[in-house]
Amino acid sequence: MPRRARLEGPEGANEVLRYFVRHPRAADNLRGVAQWRMLEETVQRNVTIIAEALNWLVANEFLIEEPVKGSDPIFRLNQEKAAEATRFLAATGNPRKERRGRT
Repeated sequence: MPRRARLEGPEGANEVLRYFVRHPRAADNLRGVAQWRMLEETVQRNVTIIAEALNWLVANEFLIEEPVKGSDPIFRLNQEKAAEATRFLAATGNPRKERRGRT
């Protein structure tokens, strides 16, 4: 009876394997996997996170979602809530400080 593979692999193993399972004909060297394949996985994971964030920001009226015929909607700042959005960011410890007057 063959030994079963250890269920716990090193960090990153699941991500790499998930990519190759989703793209069974993919083949690349170490650098290629690290640069391109893993980037795709990271983008896919971030799309889910950003979708949830956009939904929350629209629901709380910080952003306005505008439908676009034949395409995905676009999002923009709700100017009527701009001051409240700035206060929200300050209260939540936003690490990015807005730089005014710099190009």
